[in-house]
Amino acid sequence: MTRALALGCVLWAAAAAPAPKKPAPLAELKKDFAAGEFERVIKKADAALKAGLEPQDAAQVQLWRGQALLGLGKEAQARGAFTSAVEAWGEVELDVQRASPDALRVFEQARAAVPATLEVTVSGGEATVHIDGKDFGPAPLVTQLASGSHLVEARGAGELRAKSEVVLQPGRRRQVELQLQLPPPPPPEPKPEPEPVAVAPAPAPAPKIEQPAPPPPQGSSKLWLAPLGGGVVLGVVGGVLLWQARVAYDALNGSGPALSAEEEASALRNGPTFQSLGWLAIGVGAAAAVTGVVMLALAPSSPAQASVFVTPGGGGVMVTAPLP
Repeated sequence: MTRALALGCVLWAAAAAPAPKKPAPLAELKKDFAAGEFERVIKKADAALKAGLEPQDAAQVQLWRGQALLGLGKEAQARGAFTSAVEAWGEVELDVQRASPDALRVFEQARAAVPATLEVTVSGGEATVHIDGKDFGPAPLVTQLASGSHLVEARGAGELRAKSEVVLQPGRRRQVELQLQLPPPPPPEPKPEPEPVAVAPAPAPAPKIEQPAPPPPQGSSKLWLAPLGGGVVLGVVGGVLLWQARVAYDALNGSGPALSAEEEASALRNGPTFQSLGWLAIGVGAAAAVTGVVMLALAPSSPAQASVFVTPGGGGVMVTAPLP
């Protein structure tokens, strides 16, 4: 009885254990596709997928199935097969050297439409996850996003923050772990530098201008008028005195009316005096006139100076002038 029970348990365990999955018929699919048997490729691929395959094998079978559908002109169904391949295994790729250009084009379109899976965990406290500025709820978080670049941010209590920029690939899973931290203190504001004080440059010394020698006084060129005019006046006065002396001498000589004793004494006294003074005035006037003529000849470059002197026995004129 015990032996029969043990045998029954072994048989039950063997029946309950899952049957091992058959390997994907990739070689057969490749051979049939090369022969142009697209319908046979699709039937074998559907049967293998229905029996169950590993994710990588299932992705490869879907690639052959999609290429066979595309060979039959069924592009929409082929895009669906390529999409299933990327969803089964995000690393799956077509052979760019053997696949047709149409197959590569449709595969890339299918890949771009497959979202990526993002898993976010946060350490350092409770936090909510924001992706590209949108609130996705508390961490930990698992969500699907379009492929491309995304900004992932964790916001905790107070000012605790953490963020990271990730690039997601179509159909692939990406794990991101964020550590909450306080933001760094802002850098100190730079002290404004004192504005430079503009210092006016010292004025350059004014050039010395040689002043020309002052011209001789305008009046100095007419100094000759004084001695010349004075000489003429003295000459006239001397002539008048000599005429008075002549009149007195004529009266004494009896050429005129008879003189009284007083008139005779006056004539004897005035005649010689007028005569001496007349000749003296004429002499001095002549000398002054000569001085004026000399000064006129020397003016204006070398102005002359004249001086008149009188002595008890006569007089004279002295002219001084620098030589040119």
